[in-house]
Amino acid sequence: MQLFLLDGSFEFFIWQNASSYLIIRMVMNMAKKKIKVKWHNVFKFFSFILTTAIAIYFGMYILSFYRDYRKEKLSIESLRTSLKIVNTVDDENTVITPPEANLSKFSPYWNFIKLSFIEPDYATLTSINPDIIGWIEIKGTDISYPVLDYRADDFYSDHAFDGQENYLGSIRLNAPLTENLTYITTIVGNKTNFNILFGNLKKTLSDEWQKNESNHIIKFSTKYSTTLWQIVSIYRTNNEDIWTSDEFRQYEMDILSKSVWDFKTSLSTDDKLLTLTTSANDKNIVIHAKLLKIKNIVNTEKDY
Repeated sequence: MQLFLLDGSFEFFIWQNASSYLIIRMVMNMAKKKIKVKWHNVFKFFSFILTTAIAIYFGMYILSFYRDYRKEKLSIESLRTSLKIVNTVDDENTVITPPEANLSKFSPYWNFIKLSFIEPDYATLTSINPDIIGWIEIKGTDISYPVLDYRADDFYSDHAFDGQENYLGSIRLNAPLTENLTYITTIVGNKTNFNILFGNLKKTLSDEWQKNESNHIIKFSTKYSTTLWQIVSIYRTNNEDIWTSDEFRQYEMDILSKSVWDFKTSLSTDDKLLTLTTSANDKNIVIHAKLLKIKNIVNTEKDY
């Protein structure tokens, strides 16, 4: 049974040759018995063979999806069990984004800036794959995953975090990681109906998640720094190029108005943005967040 699942070409070989065998046997039996051909019966037979072949093909297709999902799920669970992620507090390396002018004392900003950072053990992560450059968490979802660095060939669109081929792909940057944060940092994940990786982003569209203010935080750590971000907008879009636009500045106000939830915050020209998005040809889920605070990680020159 394991062999049957390992390789799609083997599955195709089985049903293709089985179909050929049945057709040859039918013709031989007809020749031996000198059976008069009834063409409507021949048509029914070939229709049955075609329908069966199509059913087997799509069955194997769905089965391969589920196989990749199970493999990725088990790999992630194993990684989370073995990986040490520590919560760290502010120190002399922390820089906090100043509050908006006349910000209410009841604003969640004041509670958010007190939250801890996350710092995973990068020695463990890079021993698995040197392309793992970070870790991301979103409260109220199952998103707690490694982030892979950008590759021009989009390798991680169909490979797991450990480099193994997997149609679910990985959560990955859409531009190479730099030591200093760029104005926009974009993280991409494949759109999937499974509750894994960025398939979990759909939870942020629910009223239950949105009404819980404590969920509106993203923690993102890289080997250079660990950061805390406040979500400002969530929406669906057909425009899959918006997050790579060089003219993104013009969308600052637009992304607030498109949000499915009013996060009661604003953006300024000084804000640095984090964008999370699914990657598909149809509707994508997009989340924008602004930087609240950052702590540089010392000894970044260390060879992990």
